[in-house]
Amino acid sequence: AKMIGEDFAAGEHGEYVDTIGGMIFNTLGRVPARGEVVQAIPGFEFHVLDADPRRVKRVRIVQSPKGERQRRRAARTEQA
Repeated sequence: AKMIGEDFAAGEHGEYVDTIGGMIFNTLGRVPARGEVVQAIPGFEFHVLDADPRRVKRVRIVQSPKGERQRRRAARTEQA
């Protein structure tokens, strides 16, 4: 697994949750179903790979195409 990187910031969720699953639950107000895609942090998608009625078990975090473009643009600006 790759490190998420410095673009991944919990923001407002940081004070209220301790886990990625908790952040997803906090965003939706419920436990998501397997296969759902949640955007809890701008620039990232959380693909729910496994969940039961009580908790999220496995998640794949994917940087959204829009978030990746913004990151590249910011990197080019810093280099100039």
